[in-house]
Amino acid sequence: MTEQGRTFGQWAALGALSGTLATLVIFIPQWLKFYDALEGNIHAGRMVISFSPLSIAPGLIFGVILGYALRRRGMAPGGRYAAYILAAALSYFVTVQMTINILLEMLDNAVLVGIAAGAIGAALLAGATAALIPNFRHGLPALAMILAGAILGALLFFAISSEHFIGWLLLFAPWQTGYAAAMATALKYEGKGALAG
Repeated sequence: MTEQGRTFGQWAALGALSGTLATLVIFIPQWLKFYDALEGNIHAGRMVISFSPLSIAPGLIFGVILGYALRRRGMAPGGRYAAYILAAALSYFVTVQMTINILLEMLDNAVLVGIAAGAIGAALLAGATAALIPNFRHGLPALAMILAGAILGALLFFAISSEHFIGWLLLFAPWQTGYAAAMATALKYEGKGALAG
């Protein structure tokens, strides 16, 4: 295997770990019967803002794990690591709220909802990552991350149709695996001009 292949594999593995942990963090409170205590809603006009392990954990965990990988490579030093965690958590949180309040009403198909949500979440995080880290200001990483997010977002079908652990695992583990692997495309720009591409 080439060095580039190993790097993609490592980042994909981090994404798989993140997606698996995120699913566990959502379902362990359900299995132990205290999920309801972690849920809350705020009504803002016709919109409902949902706070729960489902709306917070996946983005937060992804930010911690992949942000740490960026930090170890020297790409997210100091406060950028904390900023990346916040960006990942907020990108996912906003996407969940848009999905609940807009996409589910607009689109009558779980696959289309997933593709739209995946594209939105991926674009939000890709934009935030580019703002924080010069390596991500190239066209290829942004395009790779958004395409991976959109395509793998179709897996929301399994989560919506089953609402069980395996259905959500089939969404989060592959989505975060593919998105993390797409992030690895930015590594080839290390040490190069920030705005090229």
